[in-house]
Amino acid sequence: MISPFCTNNRGYILLPVVMTLTLLALIAFLLNRHNGVALNMVASEAEVDQALAVAEAGLEHAKWLVHDNVCAGDMTLAATALGDHSYTATVDSAVTSVTGYSFNSDRDAFVNELLPDINNGAASPLKVKNTAGDNRRALYHFDLSIIPAQTRVTSATLWLYVVDNDSLGTINLHPVNGDWTENEAIWNNIASSYDDQVLGSITQQLSGDVWVAVNLTALSQSWVNDPTANHGLMLIAALENSLESTYASNDSGSLCPYLEVTTADGEVSPVTLTATATLDSGVTRSLSREAYKAYQPCNTITMQPDAGAGKDAYVSIFRPSANYGVSEVLWVQDWNNDVDEVNYKSLLKFDIGTIPTGARALSAVLSLYQNTPGSNGGLVEVHRITSDWAEGDLSGITGPGVTWDDRDTGLPWDTPGGDYDLTPIAGTQLPVGTKGWFDWDITKLVNGWINGAYDNYGLLLMPAVYGTAVYFDSSDATDPTVYPRLTITYAGECGDAAVAPRGSGKVLMVVSDEWNMTPDEESKKSLFEGWGYTVNLISQWDVDWNFNILAADNDVAYVSDAVDPTTWGLGTRLAEAIIGVVSEEGGLNDDLGISSAEITSVGTDIDIIDISHFITRIFPNGLLPIYSAAMSGKGV
Repeated sequence: MISPFCTNNRGYILLPVVMTLTLLALIAFLLNRHNGVALNMVASEAEVDQALAVAEAGLEHAKWLVHDNVCAGDMTLAATALGDHSYTATVDSAVTSVTGYSFNSDRDAFVNELLPDINNGAASPLKVKNTAGDNRRALYHFDLSIIPAQTRVTSATLWLYVVDNDSLGTINLHPVNGDWTENEAIWNNIASSYDDQVLGSITQQLSGDVWVAVNLTALSQSWVNDPTANHGLMLIAALENSLESTYASNDSGSLCPYLEVTTADGEVSPVTLTATATLDSGVTRSLSREAYKAYQPCNTITMQPDAGAGKDAYVSIFRPSANYGVSEVLWVQDWNNDVDEVNYKSLLKFDIGTIPTGARALSAVLSLYQNTPGSNGGLVEVHRITSDWAEGDLSGITGPGVTWDDRDTGLPWDTPGGDYDLTPIAGTQLPVGTKGWFDWDITKLVNGWINGAYDNYGLLLMPAVYGTAVYFDSSDATDPTVYPRLTITYAGECGDAAVAPRGSGKVLMVVSDEWNMTPDEESKKSLFEGWGYTVNLISQWDVDWNFNILAADNDVAYVSDAVDPTTWGLGTRLAEAIIGVVSEEGGLNDDLGISSAEITSVGTDIDIIDISHFITRIFPNGLLPIYSAAMSGKGV
């Protein structure tokens, strides 16, 4: 599936071109048809309708330009013919100036675990592989020092040429955190010098000899803010026992890797679109759209529910207390006349914590491998799960983990067989006896997870019609190349850091009742843990000495909005804490020493005045939006 608003190398548009041309052709057809019936209308009314239709086409063209503009701010679309008519369009932002840069790799190399003391700085292409004892990792560096310090980076796109690819696995990009030179880099001195954070991924390619793009806006901003932190990138294969992938080096001529960076003074997004139509008769009409978001180039990442990055299992009505958390298959079936119910359902969850908060998923495709040619096929639907569940580590045995009756041991589903939204997200018809990959488009749901509209408890697969019987490979299959996949193509808004939340350390989370947390508190806890933090709970009414002990053993305290702001709740227990305190409850601000009185509203921006700290290094100096609207009764 091609993602909307994503480009291949040199900016050639794929799907947007098709969509726009199709739309323009449809409008032209409607205009001609309108001309045929206009005899029964007042001429001026017909012309107004025609002009508005042409202007609408101009707006669509302007949208396409925004998404291919790489955050370059204002632009003007010259008069464009549409049949006998024409339109112009403008894109206006708050930006005062835009500068574009293109940097070729100034040094690169690859290191080889099998030959740990051998330098491959002059090698071309560079090799990437993940096999125990024979790992290979590629290194790239780009010198951005000509960009003035603290300049606002609105987009940065890395272009790499894939010579040969591993069609089975993903390549992850990590920031290097140690010095190296092209002629001295070897496995023994640089292979382990990288940050665990995945900045972006190169998903499986259908073939070699292709350009791939990765969004590096946040990392490039950090390099501009602090050039001494720029040690380059390391490419590491995500899949164990992967095949070898190779990438062009700076010795590859026109295929040399390069980094495109756009900087701007002022806000590049959102923008205002204006389109003006001019009919052949001279009649004109204009349409505008304000606050239209402009997005950076896309990233694509493929996730699998293994190695702690998700979970999967199936449940059976025939064995309602049995857990199938490590079954090699995911079973979906409605194939028994004696049971007035679906017989088998499957559950999956993918950890999307690597997607930046505020990003927009342009496409999200669930892919499952049907492994049994003898299956009966049928329509399989995907539903959003509405309660958390535990995978378990059994296969057909009564024990801990998800079952037909329970979402976890001692925690029954509200409805046996799983709690889920009755409206399906997507459905795919699987043919009888066909082995291979099948897809479900779940873009809308993934955007809901990203923007917080839904808690990510995962997906439930179930048959839509009687007679369906299909079997998919699970994350416990013997062949890792057929594990379930979720491929997400996403983009951050121009000017945003577009980096996934990450961290390490301990959070003391103050909740209303640690034994009976509210759904919002449960969600916040899962969110913090998904960002890499260890969360320790304490109830608001716990004793003072316990607060003192835990405050000393944690790095920051987070106070839930459900905590009682009166003296019967938390009170002043954290007022003298030696760690930082973040509170959702504005009524506690005076008790916590955040302010001298309760604060009834807060601003929508935070002023970044120091970018020397690693947390703020990815941001430009100046105001950073933190909320989309004013809030009341919240204190930070």
